[in-house]
Amino acid sequence: MKKRIISGLAALAIVLSGSGAVVGNVVDLQFDIAASAESVASGTCGEKLTWSLDNEGTLTISGTGEMNNYVHSYDSDIGKGYSKSIKRVVIEEGVTSIGDNAFTTYCDGIADVTIPEGVTSIGAHAFEGCRLTSINLPDSVTSIGDFAFADCTKLKSVTIPRNVSSIGKNAFKSWFESDLESINVDPDNSYYSSVDGVMYNKDMTKLVAFPYGKTSVTLPDTLTSIDENTFCECEKLESVIIPNGVKSIGESAFDGCRKLKSVTIPESVESIGKNAFFDCSAMTSATLPKSNIKIGDYAIGYYYHLAEGYPWSPNFVQDGARVMENFKIYCYEGTSGEQYAKNNKIAYELREDIEPANPVVTYTPGDGCVTLKWKAVKGAEKYAVAVEVDGEWTIVENTSDTSFVLRNLKPGENYSVAVLSMFDSEWYDNYSNMITVTPYEKTPVYPIVTNTEYNKTYNQFMIHWSEVEGAEKYGVAVYIKGKWKIADQNIPATKTSFTSPKLTPGHKYTVAVCAKVNGNWQTDKIKSRAVTVTIDKGTTLSKGDVNGDGELTVTDVTKVAAHIKGKKLLSDDEKLRADVNGDGIINITDISKIAAHIKGEKLLS
Repeated sequence: MKKRIISGLAALAIVLSGSGAVVGNVVDLQFDIAASAESVASGTCGEKLTWSLDNEGTLTISGTGEMNNYVHSYDSDIGKGYSKSIKRVVIEEGVTSIGDNAFTTYCDGIADVTIPEGVTSIGAHAFEGCRLTSINLPDSVTSIGDFAFADCTKLKSVTIPRNVSSIGKNAFKSWFESDLESINVDPDNSYYSSVDGVMYNKDMTKLVAFPYGKTSVTLPDTLTSIDENTFCECEKLESVIIPNGVKSIGESAFDGCRKLKSVTIPESVESIGKNAFFDCSAMTSATLPKSNIKIGDYAIGYYYHLAEGYPWSPNFVQDGARVMENFKIYCYEGTSGEQYAKNNKIAYELREDIEPANPVVTYTPGDGCVTLKWKAVKGAEKYAVAVEVDGEWTIVENTSDTSFVLRNLKPGENYSVAVLSMFDSEWYDNYSNMITVTPYEKTPVYPIVTNTEYNKTYNQFMIHWSEVEGAEKYGVAVYIKGKWKIADQNIPATKTSFTSPKLTPGHKYTVAVCAKVNGNWQTDKIKSRAVTVTIDKGTTLSKGDVNGDGELTVTDVTKVAAHIKGKKLLSDDEKLRADVNGDGIINITDISKIAAHIKGEKLLS
């Protein structure tokens, strides 16, 4: 904001000079000065800390030491009476902590916060419910409290600094639809790690924080438990793969994941807590293990339905719980899974106790590829195509089909390939069905003779062939007395025809066309690619006698000229007679030679 201050020094303008002051004409002195934002409220928030809120919505915390902790959000006196006006928080250097409930709930307009190096702890519920779009945590931070950034639904990503050693429960939880897609950890952190934007303890046995904006997750094999409320109200989560190794799934672990479509509980699980998958309203199936496990009330197959006008109850789950329609449990006979389905009147289907196996694979070679085929394996959920590379097996494709085209292979090279089956969300990694596959050797593309023209008048033939990609030039060879002899090896790549010289009537000729590619003539399999041309016996007429009347006259010149101009094209026989110099092209040179012969200047042979 700028204010214009006009100083009307009404009787004089002072001009300073070495001899003193000189009075001049009356002037207005005008100054443009930047006015700072005005403070509208202030207070204390620590023994040596103060806060100040300006009229632009910026709240600044100054001083040294720790910020006060507040038992409840309404106990905080930071910005009291103006909490809805706070848009930005600037914490100045010297502050060492952000207190519990410092900016929660009532400061829900905060979209930006500056945290300086030197702050070591962020208290419980400190920024809960704020509209932060980003947060930059300094390396000095060592602890983040319970619910510190809960329901900051506009956050898209956050990075945990290297010195953080303690993170409270539900630090980034959201009960509403969230934009948070990744929680990354500095790789130098000694206490925590992250994979694909999901935060774990360092050895990845426990999930610490999940970004509520993610739509799918494959949990690591090292995970041993899924704690209560871990994925609760993850509105966007559509799929989860729980690894074999997880022993327990806590209460309400996936409660309210309303887009989750199905789940397979691995054999390692020993207990599923109460309400673990409650109100997963899009779920159509759950597969339970063969073993007898502990399954809590309303753990699977229920959604929450509270009829209109129904009074609120502390037992809201029980009072509003309904068995989901179009939902089925897949389980094994005599197990706790079957008993749970029966007790809760949930549709179920018994699975056979199937011995895991991988399919027998066959293949068909192709150019730079092979097509793998196999028969479906009973009970297999899907298949993986694996290739052995440098002694290690690598899965290159997951599929529900029973065939797959393996591409980008080197011609004639051998590859070790196996197809694995998945049972209970685990690959049956037995590679005894491995086969060796080999694509075709790369087949060169040869010129193919597409047309043969024969002229009885001059006992010549013309052959045409298909163009070869990458050809540098073409050559024509004739098989004579048991040997291939070159007729022409300098035919440009742009030309795909050849006209023979005059040949002996009544003879047969075996002719082949070759292409030069990458500096090499493709002469292999030449005999099988050759064509045979027969020169019939007949009357031989001179070149230049275009109309075939036995004389070379101006009529012949006229016909050639008309052909060149495109007015009246010659027949194939006439073309051969008109091509006096035998270069395969009818042009002014041929006319000149015929005319010279007629004049007696240079007779044609």
